[in-house]
Amino acid sequence: MKPIIVQSLLLIALIALPAQAKKDVTERIATDAKPVVKIEHQKGDVSIKGWTQNTVEITGTLYDDDAELVVKQSGRVVSIELRNSHKKEGYFWNKGQNYSRSDLTVMVPVGADVDFTSLNGDVNIAQVNGEVDVELVNGEIIVSDAIGDLALVTVNGAIEAKRVSGRLNLETVNGGMVIEHTSQEDIKLGSVNGDIVLTTVSPDVTISAVNADMDLQLSQIDDLSIDMVNGSVEAVLALLPGGKIDASSVDGRMTFLFTEAVSARINVDAHAGGRINNELSTDKVEKQKYGPASSLNFTAGEGDGRINIDTVSGRITLKHD
Repeated sequence: MKPIIVQSLLLIALIALPAQAKKDVTERIATDAKPVVKIEHQKGDVSIKGWTQNTVEITGTLYDDDAELVVKQSGRVVSIELRNSHKKEGYFWNKGQNYSRSDLTVMVPVGADVDFTSLNGDVNIAQVNGEVDVELVNGEIIVSDAIGDLALVTVNGAIEAKRVSGRLNLETVNGGMVIEHTSQEDIKLGSVNGDIVLTTVSPDVTISAVNADMDLQLSQIDDLSIDMVNGSVEAVLALLPGGKIDASSVDGRMTFLFTEAVSARINVDAHAGGRINNELSTDKVEKQKYGPASSLNFTAGEGDGRINIDTVSGRITLKHD
């Protein structure tokens, strides 16, 4: 192709590109004290914070003339959506990789429920007492000083929840979790390729993890369930009367440090070369006559609780403070 033709085609392509310029936005809507705020975002960072006014206020910057902030209200529900007025077809647009960036700050009444979704970007939520539901692709979730139930999911991002209460249902892929939970409500965590640091007083904790190291600072446990593949568990806890622990691992290491006297029937099994270390009592680990398996079975105290732990090619340690 001749150089002059190439230059002409490049010039035409540049002229055809949509003009992009940032623009500031401000929207305010009066609500009651406990609205439902639904936000559909595309790309960029969003901060959501509770305040004492019965008003939803949206401020921020859109980085594309073709981007549009659409705010609607229907009863208790306030909907906030970022749209692109131009319609692009093709693989990248359908995957959401070329959406216009917008950075927003959203002030909501303290009692609001928040429902947030986004493709690319981080979200920071603080001082919201209603239910919080977040789904992200490629982004970090930070929630602090919240007392409502939390349902947080992110792919390719971490989750940080500080000074939170209510039921927790948190899932992350390719990102860790750091959680400070201050209430008795149930906790359910799922992690793939991300470490977990948990501090809680909840008696009911369920964790499923792959390739994760877990540091669990627990309180008095009624029901603890751990399912792990590759990684480690360091759990500090006390077992309530009649409480139960069910834990299993493939590879890795599980250590349970009991801070109070244990009353439970204890059954521990290690398969395929796994190892059991009992520092909780004088009971001995029994090795199978044939094969690389071993087991530990004994009753501690009155035996009113139950502890069942097994591993394949991993290590299990029981000890007391």
